[in-house]
Amino acid sequence: MKRNWELDELIEHFTILPNEMSLIENKTGETKIGFAVLLKFFQNEARFPSHKFEVPKAVIAYIAKQIYSEPELYAGYDWTGRSITRWEQKRSNLSLSG
Repeated sequence: MKRNWELDELIEHFTILPNEMSLIENKTGETKIGFAVLLKFFQNEARFPSHKFEVPKAVIAYIAKQIYSEPELYAGYDWTGRSITRWEQKRSNLSLSG
């Protein structure tokens, strides 16, 4: 993923749509920001990030603002828990089928 994003690009590629918000709003804290970032990353890259900090800070901040979250919470998102394991499985399945 590219590192530098202009505001108009962030708006075009990372604006959370109402149907996506309904998937995000029932989550809290690190899970909320982590889920939202992974969702939008996948939509734009057709893959999941290989590591937490592959996602540029500007993207995290833009997504955090939309969901009324603090961007710093993303650093605490658990990349070893069940959620990430499910994302990894989906990524593996997508790689195998593509």
